[in-house]
Amino acid sequence: MASIRTPGSLWAKLIEQNNEKLKKPDGRGDAFVFFVGSRGTGKSTLLNRFLYPTRSEMPKPSEGLEYTYARKPSAYDHERKDLAHIWEVGGSHEFAESISQGDQLFLTAKQITTAVVVVVVDLSEPGAVLGSVTYWLDQVKKKLAATYEKFEKKGLQLPEQLRQRAKTKLFGSNDDKDVVYHSGIALVIAATKYDKV
Repeated sequence: MASIRTPGSLWAKLIEQNNEKLKKPDGRGDAFVFFVGSRGTGKSTLLNRFLYPTRSEMPKPSEGLEYTYARKPSAYDHERKDLAHIWEVGGSHEFAESISQGDQLFLTAKQITTAVVVVVVDLSEPGAVLGSVTYWLDQVKKKLAATYEKFEKKGLQLPEQLRQRAKTKLFGSNDDKDVVYHSGIALVIAATKYDKV
């Protein structure tokens, strides 16, 4: 009986093809997007406009944690599809803190290289905007510090590499690049309901 690795055999060809696939860079991997913000800020509406731009119906308000995903063909490899895991965190501050302090969902070690946090604020309540942004940025900083600490305890340089990537990409030759906090992830502040002010 011939060996699996006999040159020219079906198995040898499959093994060779599989090894070639493993050598190809996979790109950045799946994206992880978190829509966070206070109740009623328009997270669900913003998310639905992003996912389904042609739909006109208003989404139901979310309560708790909602998950969805988006998939589209990769811009670099026509055989591959890019996948974004999208979470919407709604509800009370206590619930949000329990999500952000857990180790299984929010900005985990697996997620930080491709994570995006979208902090949604409601401009129709101008007095609450700064407090909401500050609260959510603090939650993100705390969670990143805990996740980065796990890498640093193992002697890994990933946290510093992510911060340097952000510093170089966004601030290149800007004089303020050393005084700005670089989280290492993409942080977006989305202001909604500006037309109701």
